[in-house]
Amino acid sequence: MVSIYYSGNSMNEIYSNINNDFNDREMNITSSRNGDTVERLHSVLSLSNPRQRWTTIRTPAISPALSFAELIYLLSGSDEASIINAWNPLLPKYQGKYSKYPGAYGNRLKNTFGFDQIKCAYEALLYESNSRQVLLDIWNPEIDLPKEHGKPNNKDIPCNVISMLKIRNDRLYWSQIMRSNDLYLGLPYDVLLFSSLQEIMAGWLNIDVGNYTHYCDSLHYYISNKMSVDATKMALFNTDDLRLEKTQSDEVFSELFAIICELGNLENIDKYIKEKLESISFTEAYNNILMIICLYMLNKKSNDTDLIKYCFDRCTNDLYVQLYKEWQNSKK
Repeated sequence: MVSIYYSGNSMNEIYSNINNDFNDREMNITSSRNGDTVERLHSVLSLSNPRQRWTTIRTPAISPALSFAELIYLLSGSDEASIINAWNPLLPKYQGKYSKYPGAYGNRLKNTFGFDQIKCAYEALLYESNSRQVLLDIWNPEIDLPKEHGKPNNKDIPCNVISMLKIRNDRLYWSQIMRSNDLYLGLPYDVLLFSSLQEIMAGWLNIDVGNYTHYCDSLHYYISNKMSVDATKMALFNTDDLRLEKTQSDEVFSELFAIICELGNLENIDKYIKEKLESISFTEAYNNILMIICLYMLNKKSNDTDLIKYCFDRCTNDLYVQLYKEWQNSKK
């Protein structure tokens, strides 16, 4: 039984409704290994315009650089912890100290079961667009189910478990199933990650996106981590389209993965970034992603204010720029 259904044209609209619902209703207090949570079971979110996937009304602001790094990391198929830790230094606190993350989504989807599920799903839908058999399976019961006295096998058990893909009326519909979802720390990033993957695959298939549906078996927040939501804040619209044909898309993400690896490893990044900005020719949408990930590392590792200003000026997506600045200000 579904407890409640949230729908909207943008993630801001949905997020505001969820936050109000949590504040207005009497909720269950549930204990967990990381502290007490306020929880609602069996919640469904339906986003009618997946491009408006950005939650910009949360305070503190989410990190657009981290969201892009997570997408690039997933599509690479990597499980190397050092790569994504460079973009989210707090990750080991929540997912454990590993050299390779056992629950890394990209590795699960592209390697764990012996084949590339994302490629297989694309090919299946390309040749049989009405198929009802296309799923992406992240959950691996052999290592994810508790084994001894109900204790977790490790600290990096995937929260996302299955993606279900369907084409109807020349649109790619995506349903994401989550066993557990943190309202404040996880939900905005999870919607960003998988609705972006939806749009990318729609580009491979030369179609548009349909609804993005997100099912949370446990939607909750930790009482110690409650954040604020300002539904009155003026929201900018995402103007970028991530769709490319598959060969071009693969080339772009291969280049972006090499960049996030180098930016994470190098101490002196100014020369590297200047060379990349001179040599790379991305579409506008992917150039904007490049600018944001460069800004993140420039602000961590560089004092070159001219280069920082150049990256800001070259990013034409006002939502990304505003959100990045808000996130940056929250860290001061």
